[in-house]
Amino acid sequence: MRATRFALLGLCWAIGCIAVALAETEIAQVKLVKVDLQQRTLTLQRTGQAEFVADLHKNPRLWWEKKPLALEKLAEHTGKRVMVRMSVDTGRKPIVRELADPDTWKWLDTVRRGVVKGVLKALDEETLTLEFPDKSEFTYRHNARTQWEKGGQPASPEDFKQGEVVFIAPRLLSNLDTLAQAVSDREQDTQQARERTLPTVQGVVQTHDLLNRRISIRTRAGDTREFVYDQNTEFVSEGKPIKPQQVKVGATITVHRRRSTDGSEYARRITLHPPQKS
Repeated sequence: MRATRFALLGLCWAIGCIAVALAETEIAQVKLVKVDLQQRTLTLQRTGQAEFVADLHKNPRLWWEKKPLALEKLAEHTGKRVMVRMSVDTGRKPIVRELADPDTWKWLDTVRRGVVKGVLKALDEETLTLEFPDKSEFTYRHNARTQWEKGGQPASPEDFKQGEVVFIAPRLLSNLDTLAQAVSDREQDTQQARERTLPTVQGVVQTHDLLNRRISIRTRAGDTREFVYDQNTEFVSEGKPIKPQQVKVGATITVHRRRSTDGSEYARRITLHPPQKS
């Protein structure tokens, strides 16, 4: 009997893990109908639909007017339209992981994407805070993989001072922290650093060494990148296979890349774009 009970517990745990793994994220605008802090639930309503109940995540990210909002203050906004990020399809109620007023949601999208410019407000061993022209502030995390550059040269956090203008390449993490992938005092350096983290890159062919299977491009961010390829690399154009010889200097290509064990950039697929019609 005891063994059966443990087996059932193990099965339930496994099913729970699978449910979490299969959970999808839904972002929606809803009406905040009710806040129940004791049960840690929110009653929400989509436009024209019935109310539904969602659980609060154990560590929800709450925002209002571009600032973090204390959980105890959330009920003050009952009856208002809000944006929510929810985990759904978990076999149970949706789980609200993040909530904000619509204007703040747009702001969050802005400070978490592309390259962000701001004044360095604070910097410590794990985080840095930027201040924006409207005096709003946002805090990013940084770690050992964050690339720091100053004046076009590799740098460290100690090289940056409060009050300096910096450019950050952010990335939203699964736990909803926002990581600073690159920090620099020059926008182009940050653009190039961000571009180097992407799985695909587009540019104009500068050199193509057919004998040694190497190809270099000038990227959209103004970087010069070299890639190696081999007999397994796919060469395509307009959905059809082509030969490597058809990729000429001056052509525009997209490289689907990965880092090789020796540190070089390997092109697993190269797409040749036809010349643009004038």
